[in-house]
Amino acid sequence: MVATLIYDEYLHELNWPLGAAIALILLLVNLLVMYVTQKMMEGRYARRMGS
Repeated sequence: MVATLIYDEYLHELNWPLGAAIALILLLVNLLVMYVTQKMMEGRYARRMGS
């Protein structure tokens, strides 16, 4: 849904700054989710290994 919004802002509305801002927010949210997931996996691995 967000990708479609970005696409529409770029190509249909020709509002490149808003499209870029939304794309950056999407990137940051994805990075945050990946970071949190990585930390959770590291914690589970450490507990299994007895550290």
